[in-house]
Amino acid sequence: MGSQGLCAGLRSHGRSLLYSQLQRLRSIPVTFTLGDVLANLVAASVGIILANAAGWFTRQRNERKLGKSFREFFGSAGPYMIVHSAIFDAPEQAYNYPATDTHAARALATLFESLGLKEGAEFSIHPDRRVSSNDDLWNNNLVLVCGPARNSVLRQISERIEMRYSITAENDDNILVDSFRNPGRLRSSREAPPGEVNGNFDYGLIASISSPRNPARKLVILAGIHGTGTLGAAQFVSDGDNLSKLNQRRSQGSVSEVIRVRYDDIEQPKPGDLL
Repeated sequence: MGSQGLCAGLRSHGRSLLYSQLQRLRSIPVTFTLGDVLANLVAASVGIILANAAGWFTRQRNERKLGKSFREFFGSAGPYMIVHSAIFDAPEQAYNYPATDTHAARALATLFESLGLKEGAEFSIHPDRRVSSNDDLWNNNLVLVCGPARNSVLRQISERIEMRYSITAENDDNILVDSFRNPGRLRSSREAPPGEVNGNFDYGLIASISSPRNPARKLVILAGIHGTGTLGAAQFVSDGDNLSKLNQRRSQGSVSEVIRVRYDDIEQPKPGDLL
C-alpha cells in the first residue's frame, strides 16, 4: 500500500474513532447534571429554612423565658413607673439629673421595650421631684433608681422596709447594711481606709418586693452607695439570665441582693457580681 493509501486509511480510522466517541458523549443524559444542580439547590434551600426555623424557635423560647423572669421580678402587669433622682443645683437654681441615674433609666427602658412595652403607655420614666407619693403613684409597679440620699420617694419608705440588705440615708450619704454580717455596713472603695482596697468598686442593692403601700404591686429598688453602684444594678437586671438568677434567690416572696461593681470610669461600670 502506498503512502497515500496509508494516510487515507488512518484518516478513515480516526474519523470512525471520533464518531464513536461523539456518539458516546451524546448518549450521556444532560438531565444528570441538571438533576445534580437541582438537588443541591433544594438541599441548600431546606438547610436555610431549617436554620431560620431553629433560630425563630430559639428566639421565641428566649423571649418567653425573659418575659416570665421579667413579670416575676417587676410585676405581672403594668403600668410600670421608673423614678430616678434629681439634684437641685443652688448656684444655677435648677435641677440636674445625675448621669448615672439617666443611664440606668435608659438601660431599663431598653429592657422594657425589648418585651414590647411602649414608653408613655405601658411604662413611664420620671424624676422624683415630678411625682407625688399618693395612691396613684403606688398603683404602679414602681422601680426606684438611686439611693434614699437622693431619691425622695425611696427616702420616705426605706426605714420601714425589712429585708436582708437595707439602704437608708444619713445626711447626704447612703448607708448599705447586710443584716447577716457583723459589722454589717458595706463600704465602697471611696469610704474604705487607704491601703485596704484594690481598685475602684461600689455596691448596688437589687430588691424586688411587694409594695409596702400596695401589696398587689411590685416595688423594685436599684440603689448604689454611689451612682456607679446604681447604674451597675440597673445594667445587671437588664440581662435576662441575671433576672432568672435573682428570681431563683427569692425568699419568702422577696429578692434582696447586692452586687459588687468595679469600674475605671464612674459612668461605665464593669459587669457586677452577686455577693
